[in-house]
Amino acid sequence: IAKYLSAQLGPDRERFAVPINVNTAKPDALRLLSPIASQVDSIVKARESGAKFDAPEDLLKIDGITKEALDKVSPFISVK
Repeated sequence: IAKYLSAQLGPDRERFAVPINVNTAKPDALRLLSPIASQVDSIVKARESGAKFDAPEDLLKIDGITKEALDKVSPFISVK
């Protein structure tokens, strides 16, 4: 058990915090948001091309993210 816990929760592991900032979160953290998990690559590409999400609703500009999906993840995301 100790070996498992140290591997999963050790000092080298990234800490998971809610809300997840969609402007700075690593793709693995964004994939934890299952309603938008399949659009993570598009979110990251948008960020890399200079896009900044100023409001959660800006995610609706990403192809495949619906209002329903955004409503499900909104309590768990931030843009600041």
